[in-house]
Amino acid sequence: MTPLKQLKAALRIRNRNNEAGIGYNLNTSQRLVMPCGGNSGEPFYQHNRSRTAILAGRAQVLVLLFVLLSFGLGGCATWDLGKSGQRKIARKTVVIVGASSGFGRGVAEKMGAYGANVVIAARRTELLEEVASNIRAAGGTALVVTTDNSKPEDVQRLTDAAVQQYGTIDVWINMAGVGGIGRFWEIPVEDQARIVDINLKGFIYGS
Repeated sequence: MTPLKQLKAALRIRNRNNEAGIGYNLNTSQRLVMPCGGNSGEPFYQHNRSRTAILAGRAQVLVLLFVLLSFGLGGCATWDLGKSGQRKIARKTVVIVGASSGFGRGVAEKMGAYGANVVIAARRTELLEEVASNIRAAGGTALVVTTDNSKPEDVQRLTDAAVQQYGTIDVWINMAGVGGIGRFWEIPVEDQARIVDINLKGFIYGS
């Protein structure tokens, strides 16, 4: 039985017990059966399961939930487009700002593997060239445009280069971002201004 089916079976048993008024008293290690249908009367106990067995059952449910979550998260982490989705991306022009590292690099290389025309932009040219090599090795096409997205003129130059090379822009992804580590009042004003320039203004320029 698959983990999902085991979890469903456990939950069905639990629901039936709840509807029948059956619970477990962990203090006495006994099953408590409550009269149903509005009948009055004192509850009575039936020796059924030990406290260890009850806790073990609950632990099994938790383990199953953990396994299912692991499968779900793992699926998200390794999820790949099917052939139909890849065909939709192929030959589309995708501009990615902040493609030299991190998520931006990962997206750029994946889009290239799907056959997109990938325009990669960031400040570090040498890293962009490395990403472009990976894209071309996977069968994609790449255009490197060194860009500081805090400068509107750089963003405009990026736009012009993409249109000149591929004729149009189908997707624009803003992935560039910086941060400041430390207490707010201890971070230099120049660094705070840089965060605003890239994380806010840069997104506005590329929108």
